[in-house]
Amino acid sequence: PGSNPVPGAISIIVWYDVLVTKINFICRGNVWRSRVAEAYAKSLLANYPDIKVSSSGIEASRNYDGHISPYTKIRLEQDNLLEFAHPEWTQTTQQIIDDFDLLVFMNDTVYADACKLFKIPSNKSIVWHIPDRDEIYDDIKTNVSKLLKNYLE
Repeated sequence: PGSNPVPGAISIIVWYDVLVTKINFICRGNVWRSRVAEAYAKSLLANYPDIKVSSSGIEASRNYDGHISPYTKIRLEQDNLLEFAHPEWTQTTQQIIDDFDLLVFMNDTVYADACKLFKIPSNKSIVWHIPDRDEIYDDIKTNVSKLLKNYLE
């Protein structure tokens, strides 16, 4: 996996020889980590309308109210990122797994549990090591920036 910069053109992400145009960030509930990653990635890729970014949670359907959590909303508002966040959770489905070019799992546990629920192609999966706790906001932004660095050069 790696990047394939095109001289004189927009850099692109190539993952296992596949041009990445659809990225899905996946966590457990789709209320904090994946939602922040989605919003930040969308903000960085605002000038790249051909790249689709979304997020989902393998257990998101357990979130009965469906709206973005108050804590996530406050943090995103502080960085002017709320406009890039999807307003409601999305349940990870096999259709999402199949349709996206790159799946970014927030940690090993989410990836392992997702593998029990879905057929996950390892050749289009990245597993980060982002724990499910409040202090990881900057870690998520750093990881997203590294992932998308070739778009932004």
